[in-house]
Amino acid sequence: MKTSGISRTWKRNVNPPAGAARGTSPVSLAQRRRIRASLRTASGLLVCCGIIAGWMSVDWRLHAQQMGMGQKVGESAGAAAVAAQPPGAKSAPIQASGPTPAETKQPASPTPPPKPTQPAPPARKKQLPPPEEVAVRTKEPGGAMELKGTFYPGSDGKNSVPIILLHMWKGSRADFASLVPILHEAGHAVLVPDLRGHGQSRRRLVTSPRGPGDQTLDAEKLTPADFADMVQYDLEAWKRFLLERNDAEALNIEKLCVVGAEMGAAVALNWAALDWSWPQYPGMKQGQDVKALVLISPPWNFRGLDVQKSVHHPVIRGTLSVLLLAGMEDPRSAADARRIYGILEKHRPKLEDLPPGERTLFFGQLPTSLQGTRLLGVPGLNVESAIARFIEIRLVKQDYPWKKRLTKAN
Repeated sequence: MKTSGISRTWKRNVNPPAGAARGTSPVSLAQRRRIRASLRTASGLLVCCGIIAGWMSVDWRLHAQQMGMGQKVGESAGAAAVAAQPPGAKSAPIQASGPTPAETKQPASPTPPPKPTQPAPPARKKQLPPPEEVAVRTKEPGGAMELKGTFYPGSDGKNSVPIILLHMWKGSRADFASLVPILHEAGHAVLVPDLRGHGQSRRRLVTSPRGPGDQTLDAEKLTPADFADMVQYDLEAWKRFLLERNDAEALNIEKLCVVGAEMGAAVALNWAALDWSWPQYPGMKQGQDVKALVLISPPWNFRGLDVQKSVHHPVIRGTLSVLLLAGMEDPRSAADARRIYGILEKHRPKLEDLPPGERTLFFGQLPTSLQGTRLLGVPGLNVESAIARFIEIRLVKQDYPWKKRLTKAN
């Protein structure tokens, strides 16, 4: 049997030729140890190479599976190509899967994003004239009342709709704090007075044979005659104020609207009837300026101030634009509001017979026990929006030409 070179060398070194003395071998003990160590190192290298090759094979199979190359686990693309060749055929060079660089389409250059457009500047709100603290003095037998109020000038000149807001009993102009801004921002001219005996309108100037004097009115002690004086004197004094602003082309008195709550609603109804009862003379217009009423929780009778006669006035019950609002969970208030609405509805055309936009009577039946100005500012009831919308439909969009009104006869 043939022996390798390493074996022959080993035999020569380990088994010396015949005649050679023992202990005189050309290979020393240290050399033999180095040869054994070399053999162990060589064997270790062969084992390591096999382990590394196995690791590389496993790593490639996992990589091929993760990249989705379409081969089964453990079978690379190159191995599949070689296995498909007939025996003895020369291996063709392995082609990489996928298109060649020449076939690969160059990605299109990205389209630059559009330049951001500058947002349009917000529309500037119309500058509203500041409110004015105003005062008037009534003209009545035996003296006069000094009345105080706040006037919010309109922003549409002589097209501004004038609105008078009348508060509840024991209330004041402050009760309309949530309604005034909405009406003012809509361009209307809003007048909010304190009625006699309320707020800052408590001083009565008295004339007597003994000389002038003062009285202080208290809302709690007002008599039916005092409530009647609100209609006859207070509202007439405030209308005179508005007539002056009308002739200054600051508003259109022909579009006058009165909003009243509880006691204020009774005063508004009675004064509207008075305004439409003045006699008319050729060349001089008196009254007939109230074109719309907003009645919030209107009572049938408030401390002797009855509304029955006013509700039956031909203009009030037949043609005047009216919005009623009441909390229907209060039995008495609901009954009074329904009673007034029933009379007005009875004398007006049916809704189905009216052309679009010609409706003049509205009734807001609110699901609450709150009444009067307490209905304002309540989330979900939207009373302020209903009032503003009613004024827009029945006054702003209606044609009531402006006229100069004050004359020497007035």
